Amino acid sequence: MLLKEKNLIKKQKQKQKQKERNVGIDLCRILGMIDIIVFHIIICGNVRGPYQRYEKNFKFMDILTQWHISTFGIISGVVGFKTNKYSNLLYLFLCVLFYSLSIHYIVKKYYKNKFSYYSPNLGLSKDYYYPVTRGDYWYFSTYFGMYLFLPLINKGLSLVDKAELRIIILSLYGILFIWKDIMSKDPQKYCSDTCFTTLSMYFILGAYIGKYNLKYTKNKSIFYYLYYLFWTIIFFSSSYITYYLFYYEGNNKWKLIFKKIFHTVSNSFAMVLQSISIILIFLKIKYNKNIAKIISFFGPLSFSAYLIHNHQDIRPILFPSIFRNISSLNLSF
Repeated sequence: MLLKEKNLIKKQKQKQKQKERNVGIDLCRILGMIDIIVFHIIICGNVRGPYQRYEKNFKFMDILTQWHISTFGIISGVVGFKTNKYSNLLYLFLCVLFYSLSIHYIVKKYYKNKFSYYSPNLGLSKDYYYPVTRGDYWYFSTYFGMYLFLPLINKGLSLVDKAELRIIILSLYGILFIWKDIMSKDPQKYCSDTCFTTLSMYFILGAYIGKYNLKYTKNKSIFYYLYYLFWTIIFFSSSYITYYLFYYEGNNKWKLIFKKIFHTVSNSFAMVLQSISIILIFLKIKYNKNIAKIISFFGPLSFSAYLIHNHQDIRPILFPSIFRNISSLNLSF
C-alpha cells in the first residue's frame, strides 16, 4: 500500500512538472535556434558570394530568419515573469563559462596546426574567462544586464492589471516604432536590438502573453482553426510585405513610410510581429505525449547549440567548411 502511494505521489509530481514546462515554448526555442544557425550560415558563411543571381532568394530567407532575437526575448518574459532567482542567472553564466573555456581548449589542442589563423604558440586568453564582456555571446551579455533589473520589472508587472499592462505595451512599442523607424534616419541608432532596454521591452511583452494568453482552447471549433490561420497569415504576409518594400524604389508617400516600418532590423515592427505570430501559434497547440517528451528533451539544449556554433573559435572552422561544401554543389533554387 505504501509503495502504491509513493508511485501515485511520483506520478503527480511528474504531471505537475509537465504542466509547468510548456511544450510550445520548447518548440519555439528549437525552431528559433535552427533559425539562428541558418541566419549565421547565410551571413557568416558567405554563401551569397558565388550566387549573386539568387540574391533575392537569399534576401527573402534573411527576412524569414530575423525573428529569432525578439522571439527569445519574448520567451524570456513568458517563462520568467514569475521568478527573480539570481541562481538561474548564475547557472546560465556557468554554462557559458564552461563552453567558452572548454571549446577554446579543444580547438587549441586539436586544430591549431590545421588552420592558419591559429598560432602554434597560442595561449589561453584571459578573455575567455569573461564571456559576459566579450562580443561573441552578445545576446547573453544583454540578457545578463536585463536580468539584474528583473526584480524591479516583475514588481512593476505585479502592480498593474491586464488593461493597464496592455496600454503600457502599446505605448512602449508605439513610441519605439514611431521614434526609431519613422522619425530616425538610422533605425539602429536608438534602441538597437543589442540593447538591454529593447530586451526588457520584449520581456514585458512576453510577460503579458504568459499571464493572459496561455489558456488552451477546449473545443476545436471553427474559431480554434481560424486562430491558427490568422497568425499564420500574419507571419507570412509580414515577411512578404517586408520583402516587397525592400526592393520598392518608387515615390509613393505611404509606401515609403511603410518601408521604414517593415524592414529587416530584428526589432522592427515586422520582425516583432513575426515573433508574436510564431509564439502564439505554437503555445496553444496540443501536442502528442511522445512528441512532447522529445520536444521537452531537445528544447533546453538549444542554448548549448547557440554557445557551440557561435563560439569565436568555432566560427572560422565551421562556416568556411559549410561554404566550401555548398559551393561545390550545383545549386538551383
